[in-house]
Amino acid sequence: MTKKISICMIVKDEEKNLRRCLESLTPLLNRNYTELIIVDTGSSDNTIDIAKEYTNQVYFHEWSGNFSDMRNISLSYAVGDWIFIIDADEELETPEKLIALIESNNINNFKTIRIREKHLLSSEGKKCVTHIQERLFKNDGKFQYRGTIHNQPIYQHPVLNTDIWLKHYGYINDDKELMEKKFERTANMLRKELEREPENVYYRFQLARSYMMHGEYVVALEEITKAYKDMKSQDKELIVHRYYVFGEFARMALYAKKYKDVIEIGKEGIRYSENYLDLYYYIGHAYLDLKENEKGLEYLEKYFELYIKYNKNELDVSRFTAVEMYSLEETSFERTLNRVVSTIYKDPLMIGKNIDNYNRYLKETGNKILRYKVLSQLMIVDGNYSGLVDVYNSVESEQVYPFINYLETLKKDLSDKDKMEMEQLFSSLDGDFGLLNLIRLSNSPTKHLIDFINQYDIIKYSDDVIIEFVKYLINSNILYKFFKKLDNVTMKKIVKVLIDNENKIDYFINSLRTDFRFNDFQNNRIFLAIANVILLSEIEEIKIKPMNTIENLKDIFYKYIEKGIENINFRYNIDRIRLIYNTNENSEEKFLMIMYLYSIHQKNGNKSLALKYLKEAGEVYPYFATFLTMIVNSIKEEIKVEEVRDSFNYMKNQKSIKVLHGTIEIAGQMNTLVNGLNHLENVTATALDYYPSYLSYGNANLIDLMKLENKTAETQKILESAIDTFDIFHFHYNRSLLTNLSDIPLLKESNKKIFMHNWGSDVRLLSTAKKLTPYAKTKNENEAYIINQLEYLGNYIDDCIVGDAELYEYVKDFYKRVHFVRQALDISQYSPTPNFKFRKTKPVIVHAPTSSDFKGTNTVHAVIENLKLKYDIEYKLVKNMSHDEAKEIYRGADIIIDELHSLGHGILSLEVMAMEKPVITSISDFMSDFYPKEIPIVSANPDTLEEKVELLINDWEMRKELGIQGRKYVEKYHDHKKIALDLLNIYNA
Repeated sequence: MTKKISICMIVKDEEKNLRRCLESLTPLLNRNYTELIIVDTGSSDNTIDIAKEYTNQVYFHEWSGNFSDMRNISLSYAVGDWIFIIDADEELETPEKLIALIESNNINNFKTIRIREKHLLSSEGKKCVTHIQERLFKNDGKFQYRGTIHNQPIYQHPVLNTDIWLKHYGYINDDKELMEKKFERTANMLRKELEREPENVYYRFQLARSYMMHGEYVVALEEITKAYKDMKSQDKELIVHRYYVFGEFARMALYAKKYKDVIEIGKEGIRYSENYLDLYYYIGHAYLDLKENEKGLEYLEKYFELYIKYNKNELDVSRFTAVEMYSLEETSFERTLNRVVSTIYKDPLMIGKNIDNYNRYLKETGNKILRYKVLSQLMIVDGNYSGLVDVYNSVESEQVYPFINYLETLKKDLSDKDKMEMEQLFSSLDGDFGLLNLIRLSNSPTKHLIDFINQYDIIKYSDDVIIEFVKYLINSNILYKFFKKLDNVTMKKIVKVLIDNENKIDYFINSLRTDFRFNDFQNNRIFLAIANVILLSEIEEIKIKPMNTIENLKDIFYKYIEKGIENINFRYNIDRIRLIYNTNENSEEKFLMIMYLYSIHQKNGNKSLALKYLKEAGEVYPYFATFLTMIVNSIKEEIKVEEVRDSFNYMKNQKSIKVLHGTIEIAGQMNTLVNGLNHLENVTATALDYYPSYLSYGNANLIDLMKLENKTAETQKILESAIDTFDIFHFHYNRSLLTNLSDIPLLKESNKKIFMHNWGSDVRLLSTAKKLTPYAKTKNENEAYIINQLEYLGNYIDDCIVGDAELYEYVKDFYKRVHFVRQALDISQYSPTPNFKFRKTKPVIVHAPTSSDFKGTNTVHAVIENLKLKYDIEYKLVKNMSHDEAKEIYRGADIIIDELHSLGHGILSLEVMAMEKPVITSISDFMSDFYPKEIPIVSANPDTLEEKVELLINDWEMRKELGIQGRKYVEKYHDHKKIALDLLNIYNA
């Protein structure tokens, strides 16, 4: 008669798991000899409702804090001849095997039944740990559990080992919150038990495992080390029953990369349990990590043998009931087999290994991909290339190209002779791989290449093979014939591979500039694909050095837009683009549609709508934001051009002398002179600045020439309006309204008065300057360029304006008349700081290098460092600030150091003198006769700078007096209103 079975469970808040568990038991529950007993210990979810769907034997007992007590309570309700223990987070995987055992007579010969359990480590079920446990017990009234946590059954012999399987979901750590709760509960209980029994090896072992699962690997290793030491300090006869400690110790040591410890502990464990396959696994991998390959292979081959025996039930597992096996999962076996064969493949000393064993191991895996991979390596190790062809012929169709690509990877390590042998063998095959190898063997592969293009798809191959194939196409000049066959995505992938792996970007850039002159559909399609990849590939480069990359690729981008619009024309009704572009799901195509709409409005002069579409284009395809910003900036500058022309037209009707200053600001002089002129009666002046900078001098008309895409057309518009408006053109620094100075002859033909105002580096010739002072330096050493420019300008312009005698030396031979006009300052903008007192201790010294070399900044730094050894001083360097920000620094200074390599003072010296600051700058002997005798500047050169700075550091009263005299000097000689009168006289002469 069949024996009655009682299934006993204890549960709490298991609504996520319980139904899955009970459904797996349904085949057993449908038998009339089965009862289901569920003891709930305080659930607050739907656990009880689910339980009652499957049994009416649901009982309630408050949680006592002791697993064994609760387990024993569930046993007390059992009336069956056999008791089956299962938890809610488990699932009976082979119910038919359990039923067959229960209904067999064989069960009567045993009192305990062991089953196998897979502890799943991930929700996909690919990683698991294997465990053998006693789960089915003869109900003799004496059977019970002991232990507060990780309770252990006190069972009787004889014991039957079976291949009945459970799945356990409790180790899956995807649910972080749940795992955290489990860890806290389990670890706390184990720590309490260890307070009572500090040398309990089993509890210490379980605490180490808990820490390991929680990710606290260092603590886990510490705890397992304690468990090992406790085990070794106790009765040696007990070690044989605690061999599981060796396995966990070796596993944790391997994880910590303590390979020598793994080997030592593992070998010791094997002495107590010779078939403990995890230990062979850990030792073998540790030896391989130490590059001791022969020893590693010896232990891993033993692991393979034990793995095969275990899965064929040929291994005595009676000793493995207290341990979880980590290397029994199929992925561990496959990963190890792959590593071992790869080691043999890479290590010439291992070539002599008997590969027949590995063919046998391969039969144990159902992983066909791994089988092909390992077989390939074994064939190459054996030099059996014809066998490699046999493997290729056995590969299933969906794995053919992954296998080919893997073969190609292996082939890289072979000698040229072996590569050729492989290629010859495979070239005899039908199909694309055979043809590919014919191409490789051919001296003139063009016909084979065309056959391949017409019949097959290279994109299925690896990047390396694609690169090789495309190189053949490039050499045969048939790349674009191939591209015509491809879709855009495939084309882009190939170009991307060649750019990334073969640095072919210059090849493609040159090709885009020379090979796509025609606007047919296919040509444009290929151009767009290549250009898109190149532009996107350079995005990171743009972030690093934006101007260089933009300038290099700007023509490609504009051509990309042009051909993109052509392509849109080919494919769509262009009149309906505005209505349909929003429905296009291809972001690149939608971007090009928007750029078409932008181009229409730009051509029609509707710049506000053009900007709107550019903004939308950037939102749709943000990768080109840098290029789009360039266009946006250009349009904004074009708008400014129109505003400037409008302002010129407004001035045209005024009855006064109309003066235009342009087109570059030098130390604020244009703005200052214009303001001075506008204080005069019958004069209307304005300035046009093409090169605005961070210094922000505040000219009314600012157009950033560098941002204008069509500089020639836009500046021509300005010229036309200016000729209609102005009587006098006062240019600065050898610049004019057109970038190539071609407007100068036109202005002369229009009978306009033209003046060129030179300031320094625009005309300074080093050869001449060196004759005037040995300390001279120049920013521009190309004297031929400067002379050619002066000769050109002197042919059309009669009048030159300079600020001092030095500049006169450079220009006197090129112009009919040279006028002296001192530098101008709006005195009201540089008032002294109220209540400022020069510091007797820790004076503040300021240096402002717009050109470090010309101003002698390195010399200044060296002098200051030397003086810091003797004096308590503060040094401030003014760089990359607006003019207003810099002025605030000057206001707090005690001493200003200006230029060391010039012949005379610059604008900065005048500005700080107006602020009643003492200034140190270079005044050469040549210039000292030109300046008024009362000029209150401390003259210094690189050799005398330290002496002059030290003088002012020690004499604060001298600083104060120089400041007062400086203000008076600037008021007398450099007031912009006085300078404006001088200019007007020159204009009217």
